[in-house]
Amino acid sequence: MKTRIASLARVAFVAALLFAATAPARAATPSVPNVALERLRIERLGGREAQLAITLSIENAGDRDIALNAVEMNVELAHVPVGTASLSEPVVLSARARTSATFHGTASSDALAAALVTSLDRRDVEYAIAGIAQIDGGIVPFAERGHKSLAELLDRR
Repeated sequence: MKTRIASLARVAFVAALLFAATAPARAATPSVPNVALERLRIERLGGREAQLAITLSIENAGDRDIALNAVEMNVELAHVPVGTASLSEPVVLSARARTSATFHGTASSDALAAALVTSLDRRDVEYAIAGIAQIDGGIVPFAERGHKSLAELLDRR
């Protein structure tokens, strides 16, 4: 019985040490920023591939600035996977602020055309973006779904 209690005490002690040692890492884990699609711009359309510029509005609700070092995302329009995009250079997300960032990517011309033709009747596009972001050394997933009018989505500003 004493051996069992001593073993349980050692296990509890090691667990407490591990918990204490990982506390800074848990505290430093960045929160998932609020992401919204502002605009999707077709920069070049030719052959089998289109070049895209995707502008996202990213809200950092935290109390400190965070560095957005890398992003990889998938883009879906009208339930059709059309392409991928990534962050071309790091962005600082100011504390308690919303930042716009543009991501560049590629899309299948055929998939993009199919998604837009499907959306013409409704005059709006259902979209989904999902991916992972490297924020201050941590990896966080993000996803957002919504609707945009064709004019709003493809605004040429």
